[in-house]
Amino acid sequence: MKWGFADTVPNRIHGKMRDKLAQAGLAYPLPSVVDVEKYYAGGVIRRSDLKDGVWYVGMCRNASCAVWDAEKGCFWYIRFKFDARFAESINHIADDNGFDLFVPMFEVNDGVVSV
Repeated sequence: MKWGFADTVPNRIHGKMRDKLAQAGLAYPLPSVVDVEKYYAGGVIRRSDLKDGVWYVGMCRNASCAVWDAEKGCFWYIRFKFDARFAESINHIADDNGFDLFVPMFEVNDGVVSV
């Protein structure tokens, strides 16, 4: 199944991600203590497999899409808060810092997500 990048945010793809995790017996939102290896087995993309400058569809509190910045070792996404719009960084699920984490599930290639 393929959707264009503009269609990645709607609930249909979010539902696919939740279903994929649920089939592996995993929860989202993330529990307070995460066994990252179990999430990798459930389809989460490993930090070591991320590509610099590539967009990923995944889950966090404020976004469904984020771009990986290998130099800084974090994702960036566009945050919408009230009438403001700004770039915000977020860590990969493996780099838990006590704040929200991005859970990358699918890579975006040429504006298309394959699920």
